[in-house]
Amino acid sequence: MNNLDILEKKLGLTFKDRRLLEQACTHRSLWRKDSVVVHQAPLVNLGEAVLNLLIIDYVESQYDESIANKIHNVARKLLGDGLLHYADEINLSTFLQFRSESFSAGGGGEKEVDRLMRDSMRAIIAAIYRDQGLESTKRFLFPVLEQVLRNMRWSESPPALQDPKTELVKKAQARFKKAPTYSVIGKTGPENSPVYTLAVFIGEQEFARASGSSKKEAGQNAATLALQKLAP
Repeated sequence: MNNLDILEKKLGLTFKDRRLLEQACTHRSLWRKDSVVVHQAPLVNLGEAVLNLLIIDYVESQYDESIANKIHNVARKLLGDGLLHYADEINLSTFLQFRSESFSAGGGGEKEVDRLMRDSMRAIIAAIYRDQGLESTKRFLFPVLEQVLRNMRWSESPPALQDPKTELVKKAQARFKKAPTYSVIGKTGPENSPVYTLAVFIGEQEFARASGSSKKEAGQNAATLALQKLAP
């Protein structure tokens, strides 16, 4: 079993195009003018954009609108630390290719190494997105986001989650070790009074679908139905 095999196993993924994962693990310090090395820098930028999109998606699906904006920026900041912790858990440094002198001799020490880990995680997220699409990226990232927000320290009492979705996250994590995801599967009615239909998935399996006058309401209704299915 080679390094990429081991890393895929740790990530819980199988890449269709292994070159993307290899690129994500290759730091630009290996690049030279006459080199053919394909490094991670372009993926890092894409990964940052995907992260921002999924943070907004996750927060707005889980929290009341009145406090969602407050959480966005805090979640974005703390997610960097969450990704660093995840990188440490899977020993990501052992899978990366880089010039070690770039991070030792005058390289800024621990801060530079932390930046390498964060950038590499962003590159891996971009590689997942390119290889497997947005839904697979959600399934990979949302449990990390959930853990980050659960451990968040608030200067005031923590904001209340919407009950059905909160309960579903807890049950899904406990039973399946995965966070639920939501997908809009239909929209009917006039523009000024639409009816949305959302499906809720845990992993690849659809657990329920429901409708509502907004995406948020439809998501809550779908979560309620999914909880009924998961009830003992």
